[in-house]
Amino acid sequence: MNRTRIHRRRDAVLLLAASACVFLVGCSGGDKSSLTGTVTLDGEPLANCTLNFTSLEQGPGGVAQTDDSGKYKAAMSLNNDWMAPGEYLVEARSRADVLASENLSHEVKPGDASLPQTYHGPESELRMTLEPGSNTVDFELSSD
Repeated sequence: MNRTRIHRRRDAVLLLAASACVFLVGCSGGDKSSLTGTVTLDGEPLANCTLNFTSLEQGPGGVAQTDDSGKYKAAMSLNNDWMAPGEYLVEARSRADVLASENLSHEVKPGDASLPQTYHGPESELRMTLEPGSNTVDFELSSD
């Protein structure tokens, strides 16, 4: 009787482990996309630009921050440097825009450009399609 109980526990543990493997493989399959690119404003690299990617389908979005040369790499979160394929609304905010939204306009430095409202919020004119695998999407913004 003790042996039967041990076998049942072992079988239950194996079934649970197998189910977890199937679940994890299903969730981490080929539905991942990496996204990199460059943001420019009037043809010049835009440093310290925050990009928010909102899924127009279902699922999480992503975020990115440009470096001094306007380059970015998007991530779904700090632990996930990928995003799901699909259609996205993209919002772009410069350092000046972010500081102004946080009532820190006194922190804006000379040369910090504010972006036109057409790149902010749910009415942003920026859209993109993310395909499975590696993607490069450049955003050429205009101050007009």
